[in-house]
Amino acid sequence: MKYRKSAALAMALLMVLVSSAMVVRASEEPPVPIPFTPTDSAPEFAVYFADNMAFTPQWRIGNLVRIETMVLKVMDGTVPATDADGLPTTALSTPVVVNADMTTGVVYDQADLMADPSLILNTWMVSVSYIAVTIEVGTEYSKTFVADFAVEGDESELGREINKAGHLIYGMLWDTTGVPAGIPKVTVSVPGYSVMYAARSLVLAEDADPVAYELLPIGDPAVAVIGTGGLVGANAYLYIGVLMAKGGSSGGGGNGNGGGGHRGK
Repeated sequence: MKYRKSAALAMALLMVLVSSAMVVRASEEPPVPIPFTPTDSAPEFAVYFADNMAFTPQWRIGNLVRIETMVLKVMDGTVPATDADGLPTTALSTPVVVNADMTTGVVYDQADLMADPSLILNTWMVSVSYIAVTIEVGTEYSKTFVADFAVEGDESELGREINKAGHLIYGMLWDTTGVPAGIPKVTVSVPGYSVMYAARSLVLAEDADPVAYELLPIGDPAVAVIGTGGLVGANAYLYIGVLMAKGGSSGGGGNGNGGGGHRGK
């Protein structure tokens, strides 16, 4: 597994997430509203966790941890696949190019979606009006971050943006100062959507682009095991890398391609 600290730092600095019901096109132009995806637009939905969350083994207390997710439509459930070790895994039927039009296949880039955010409704990506992210470390720490995009001017730490890859992402920079050591559990709630899957990138070689989105290794929500996750009710969760006191090495944040950097072997 390889992560470039410089790339992670650059992405952290670039990741200015918009926490209102708007996407800002330019400082001199008025913001463009992002419409919300109907809750019945797909039979099922998935929460995708970025690669820096799914694969980074450890973090240092006092650093910023990039929390980044997407919400995706799932039309045809899951399909069998093979992972980087040649072992069977389970992947979403949702195509990896989630910023493509579901009918025509046209792929929209960041400029397209910033100019006309309504195009998002035709893609595999989901624009939610409300999202909550709860981070817990054992029984000693619990904090919930909420963003209500239906309320103009909401200034929550949690926000959203259309990133350079043309992905609609939700996230923030979590300040771990004063947080106890342990394995953080990140739970994502998007009320109204029938979330049935918790997913991560499936890549077959180091630094390669993902070929699909695979389900997280199934875990026990009450047992902290790094990289495992699943569902608790309609909420998706993931145990990210261990949070450690400063002194050891720590993982990076990835490249931001709608998640972070890609997993390698």
